[in-house]
Amino acid sequence: MRIFTTLFALSATLTSASASPTVDPVNYPPQSTVYTFPGQTGVEIHPPEMFTKTGDPRAGSTLFVDFCDPKEDGTPGCVISAGPNNAENSTSSIIAGGCNGNGNTVTLSPLGYDAQERAALISCLVDVYRPYDVEIVTTRPPANSVYHRAIAAGTSQEAGCPSGIGGIAPGIGNCQPAANVISFSFGNQPGMANPQNLCWTVAQESAHSYGLSDHSRDSRDPMTYITGNLFSGERKFFRDLPMLCGEFSDAPCSCTGNTQNSHAKLKVALGLNPDPQIPAPDVSSFFPADGASVSGAFDVFFQATTEAHPQRGRQVFKVELWVNGTKYDEADGFSFNQRNSNFKLVGPASLADGVQNVEIKAFDDLGTVGIGNVTYNKGAPCGAPSDCYDGQECMAGGCYWPANAGELGESCTVDQTCNSGTCATFDDESKCSSECLVNASNSCPDGYSCKASGATGYCWPKSDGGGCSAGGTLPLMTLLVFGFGFGMLGIGSQKF
Repeated sequence: MRIFTTLFALSATLTSASASPTVDPVNYPPQSTVYTFPGQTGVEIHPPEMFTKTGDPRAGSTLFVDFCDPKEDGTPGCVISAGPNNAENSTSSIIAGGCNGNGNTVTLSPLGYDAQERAALISCLVDVYRPYDVEIVTTRPPANSVYHRAIAAGTSQEAGCPSGIGGIAPGIGNCQPAANVISFSFGNQPGMANPQNLCWTVAQESAHSYGLSDHSRDSRDPMTYITGNLFSGERKFFRDLPMLCGEFSDAPCSCTGNTQNSHAKLKVALGLNPDPQIPAPDVSSFFPADGASVSGAFDVFFQATTEAHPQRGRQVFKVELWVNGTKYDEADGFSFNQRNSNFKLVGPASLADGVQNVEIKAFDDLGTVGIGNVTYNKGAPCGAPSDCYDGQECMAGGCYWPANAGELGESCTVDQTCNSGTCATFDDESKCSSECLVNASNSCPDGYSCKASGATGYCWPKSDGGGCSAGGTLPLMTLLVFGFGFGMLGIGSQKF
């Protein structure tokens, strides 16, 4: 459920923190919880019903956005009665006990948007749900269909809810998606004149019924109460990231342990869109320019951005530097306000002389990748494998490691032998791994757990034990370059 903050100048559910917060039992049902945060008090309503999953276990493949326009015979389009959650029969537990409390039938007014504003709302929802196998429609599906009905119209008072509520959906007691449920996003509420804000609300309330029971503390996700840069053009997307839960402060997650990954939950509930057409980040503006000569460790400046498509772009989550087919450096992306900022990655001094074909890969949080290329020259081009490190090949004047073939969990000796680019070592055993978040749920694939090595976590087979650990293995070539033997060190691996 979303409630308004003072940004929208609505105070019915918000009171000054200087006075003792009170909850009127007539206006706020006993299932309410009062949240207090600096300067304000808010009310979160929890409908009492704990409904179970019905129909299609994937909650259907249609999201019906209902504007509550009058029917052909002139009767109101949204007359909702108290009862079990049933989109087709227009009954809802919200009316039964969540808001109205006395079981009356309510009538919601049609959405006051013009055609252009309605189109902007639907365009936003299509983008937000683009990664998933769900169709956004504005015409009611045929009888006996399995779908979610997202009402985007009316006001909270028309539904019998407190006046400061922007949206509400039935509580999900079993943490599973539920089909044929009605969610309410009150589009005629003050503060909902911006289609972007109503899109955020509809996405959040519909996702509650798809199994996302918790709110997020990350302003980039629709499940948050945090406005972020909404009115500057930033669009909130369901993120493939482990996020802390809570409304106005951090709180335990109800269904997913310490964190909630909204994309992972929706991927299970709805399935993935086979052709999402998510635009990749753009990579450009290299310095040094193409064809430049470099020596030692060299900086590569560039720009990675979604500015060309800000409404559909998910922002840059991570950038990587690859030289002659091997990854050597990476960095996190910037916030929405910094999405045009320059990045800098570093090519290591240990690269063999020759042609350096540099690839910059920029990813969003779903792994959609944009690639930019530039070529540098370091010393003389190689003419034979003997000009390169042992195990490398000389191709077109550059030294290349063989294609990484090691899958997750397979034995390895150096990072370059793993598809992930990471060879981790625990108890003198080295295996291809990937970085993960320690103590975060779903941080590693099935059969793997996230083991800590200092401040970094690595995915490691669950059946394997482990004591003292290291984040990787120092390749033998390092000893040759630096001229002294460290042996196996408990530090991150180095690359050539």
